[in-house]
Amino acid sequence: SSRNQITGDLGLKFNTMKKYIYETVVFFFVLLFTGCGIQNEVAFSGKTMGTVYHIKIVTGFFDNTEGLKHKIEMKLEDINNSMSTYRENSEISRFNALDRIGEKFYVSEDLLHVMTVAQNIYQLTGGAWDGTIKPLVNLWGFGNSKNKKRIPSKSEIQAILPDIGFSHIEISPDRYLIKRKA
Repeated sequence: SSRNQITGDLGLKFNTMKKYIYETVVFFFVLLFTGCGIQNEVAFSGKTMGTVYHIKIVTGFFDNTEGLKHKIEMKLEDINNSMSTYRENSEISRFNALDRIGEKFYVSEDLLHVMTVAQNIYQLTGGAWDGTIKPLVNLWGFGNSKNKKRIPSKSEIQAILPDIGFSHIEISPDRYLIKRKA
């Protein structure tokens, strides 16, 4: 009987100690991730894609943000090199200029992701959103077109419409795109 009491007392003490350790660990992580109320902010800004960006990061205890602005700018430059329609050598500009049907055009992970999301939006909206309307945009004189802004005739619009449609682009999970229409 006394042996059961000792075992029970040890079990109770062990559970109390385990609870104390657990609460201490939780408290430590709360302090670590909230920074004991210390909310250091680091701000970065710069120019990209014809506009500016501003980023604020709450660092807590983690003040070492050396090189972070450079990493952000490198990622923005990668995206610009991939998806800028204002850069002739970007991936999307080279794909847009491709006039061969059925040729595999390999792309970066970023562009593949954006194209996949774009295809989903095209399908979900029944084609109401369509990322292939550049010929229409150019016809109206918007975007990076050399055409003067004007209202095109109905026949000009109708002549372009058969070549418009995200369904004319095949997207492979193997990181390439294929045009079904030039």
